[in-house]
Amino acid sequence: SIVINNRNYARYLGAAIDSALAQTYKALEVVVVDDGSTDDSRRVMEGYGDAIRSVYIAHAGQAAAFNAGVAAANGEVLFFLDADDLCAPERVERIMGVFSEVDACAETAALVFHPQRFCDRSGKETGKRFPPRLVRIDAYRRGTREESFSAGELSVISTPTEAVRFLQDKHYLPFLTAATSGLALTRPLADRLFPLPTAGITICADSFVSLGAL
Repeated sequence: SIVINNRNYARYLGAAIDSALAQTYKALEVVVVDDGSTDDSRRVMEGYGDAIRSVYIAHAGQAAAFNAGVAAANGEVLFFLDADDLCAPERVERIMGVFSEVDACAETAALVFHPQRFCDRSGKETGKRFPPRLVRIDAYRRGTREESFSAGELSVISTPTEAVRFLQDKHYLPFLTAATSGLALTRPLADRLFPLPTAGITICADSFVSLGAL
């Protein structure tokens, strides 16, 4: 299931839905949750008829929209998509392949994430992506280039705890997962994470998914 969350993004929503419906992986449903929009979002969603599963809630924030989408979805694997983002056509197929490679089946709690590419208002790629690999905190604040580590430096890491300590010692900011539109998780993990807390969480609900998964 691809779960799209929307709040007053009618101008982008159709393109987001189209990109979800155009996936090369066909055993797929698209669930669109509208978080009490006051623009033309409902009209856009109604235009797709039975091609999507439409869910309408009173405005309560992104966490509530996530909760409603997960509850409405039937998929064994859940992919998230913000209404102002697009899916590459092969996104679901490639990520399902990754789940298979690591033996993450319908009974396994697992998260897969990937970076996203930025486009300008015309749809042209800017060359920027999120998240970068690993970025020094001072470089991140300046908006300067990505940096990486040598194999020798990384050879000291054998556990997640050591990885976090290594990053802290090097004064690096650890981007451990992606934003909303780069997240995919299996149903057993979703069952452990959802419903998310909703009080005051109007944006950035993806942090509860990615950090909760860890």
